[in-house]
Amino acid sequence: PTHFQHNIKLGRWVHTQRHQRRLQAKGKKSCITQERIDLLDELGFSWEVRPSLERPRATWHQRCDELNDFYLKNGNFLVNPLDMPQLHA
Repeated sequence: PTHFQHNIKLGRWVHTQRHQRRLQAKGKKSCITQERIDLLDELGFSWEVRPSLERPRATWHQRCDELNDFYLKNGNFLVNPLDMPQLHA
């Protein structure tokens, strides 16, 4: 998110929220409150950039299939990162 070109400030803010949550989870000093965590949870905010064991990353073959489907539908590989962010991660 810190490299989110469409809204750099938002990308930095998202990065900060995740960082503060990690600090809080480790029992370290953090400025994030439980209220803020709850509000972000209600939005479905993703706290992890990397997948966890409970939410495994899609396999290489799954992404390749998605890319193939995109090609068959569009006739090119010009995938818009806003439409299919999973192919840009």
